[in-house]
Amino acid sequence: MKKTIKIENGLVLICGPSSSGKTTLARTIINEAPYHDQILLSHDEILHAFIAERNLPTKLFIDGLPEELDAEFKMCVLNTLQEVLFTKKFIVYESLYCDPLKLNTILNGLPLLGLNRPLTLIKLFPSNDLHSKFLVKKYGVLKNVDMDQLNSQHASFKLAAQPKYFSSNREWIREYTVNDPRNLRLDFKKASEVSKALLASLENFEEFFASFPS
Repeated sequence: MKKTIKIENGLVLICGPSSSGKTTLARTIINEAPYHDQILLSHDEILHAFIAERNLPTKLFIDGLPEELDAEFKMCVLNTLQEVLFTKKFIVYESLYCDPLKLNTILNGLPLLGLNRPLTLIKLFPSNDLHSKFLVKKYGVLKNVDMDQLNSQHASFKLAAQPKYFSSNREWIREYTVNDPRNLRLDFKKASEVSKALLASLENFEEFFASFPS
């Protein structure tokens, strides 16, 4: 039986461990969405640009950014989101965000960056067996995969994959945990009115920006 995901004309944020189906699902949503004025954002593309603009070693794309650049990259992501929130009506952003704290930072900041439409949060969290199948399909054999890094991502995202983990106190988020992205039915609908909860979240402005170094 297929799981139905309701998507309004706003922002769709797809997150989860590497090779969990984020990019494939993001492209499917963009291709099937009946909305105009849309854009697909990729965490990998933003990270590639961040590394290239600073003449950093390309191996950081695989190894990960050092801690001292983490806050700067988060601001880069937020600036990118702010730009598209003001210029596009339907945005699909496929990300990584296996750390619940980092994902919370992004979610807290979205209303401050101009989000005035509904947010659909799709968390991909396949079982170990299914994840292994996805990895073999992408890399050929598992020996070509850094399993330690992948297991770390999987473990860190386990808490965030719980139902309603992020939306329990945010009425403007429609949140889904998806085990198999191939078994989905997409239900597109007209965006609803901006909720009072979303507007009220603007009160967190000072608290949010205080979390970043100047």
